[in-house]
Amino acid sequence: MKFLFLAVLFSSSLFAAEEFIPEASGSTMVGGTLIISGDEEPKALWLRKENTLVKSKVNGATWDDMEALATLDSKQFYGITSHSLTKKGKQKPEREQLFLFSFDGKVTVQKSWSLRNSILAFLEKNYGSVLNMDEVRNASPDDGGLNIEGMTYLGTKLYLGLRSPITSSGQAIVLVLSQPETNPTLSEAFTVNLGEKGIRGLETSSDKLVVLSGSKNDVDEKFGIHLLNPITRALSLWRVPGFEGLIRPESVVLESDRSLLFVQDFEEVQNQEVIVQLSF
Repeated sequence: MKFLFLAVLFSSSLFAAEEFIPEASGSTMVGGTLIISGDEEPKALWLRKENTLVKSKVNGATWDDMEALATLDSKQFYGITSHSLTKKGKQKPEREQLFLFSFDGKVTVQKSWSLRNSILAFLEKNYGSVLNMDEVRNASPDDGGLNIEGMTYLGTKLYLGLRSPITSSGQAIVLVLSQPETNPTLSEAFTVNLGEKGIRGLETSSDKLVVLSGSKNDVDEKFGIHLLNPITRALSLWRVPGFEGLIRPESVVLESDRSLLFVQDFEEVQNQEVIVQLSF
């Protein structure tokens, strides 16, 4: 088992650094810089290049519950909020946004779209017989309501992973967006058997999707990491040494052909770091 903890103890006298990222959720690598979002941070992202980790404000947008980030190219990336109701069952426009960001050392909003209504209509049309659509529309994310937690870009499409809902037979749902740079449009969807778990994170590895699985609500007990072929839908368990020792993995980034970076969602400091590198 090989752990290398990376989000560690940068000296505040040397760097404008954040030693702890509360409720870290999404992550992606853009031009050699790791970018991280937090669930409850409405106007800023964290940037880490080499051993410098800084919190950077993003002008031009306010969001709530940013759950996933995905690289488009060396200067652009996407961010998506959960599109869920609050835990009290309230609807907020700030929770229903897909962003296209540009990055040149600082992050700028290029475009944004709301997808909640189109996703709900798409789910009802394609999975209405195996979902409780009243629950999907009106329940909180912990009680079966819509909750997006994974996103990655592959080919010319953007893949969205739902933590909730899962189907009546226990299948997780992946939604596919075409034309994500100009007019994000739901073009297809498929289900994947994660053992009655939802999707916590997505990443791209060559022509496959890396899938992080976890409980469909906030009762976390056991997590999984899988490789998924989006064409054949073939799914395999990925045995990454050290993965089972992680406490609460929320997103994953393929750092190189031999290592993965996992970002963990902690409300307060734990005995593991927020960012963990595992070699495979």
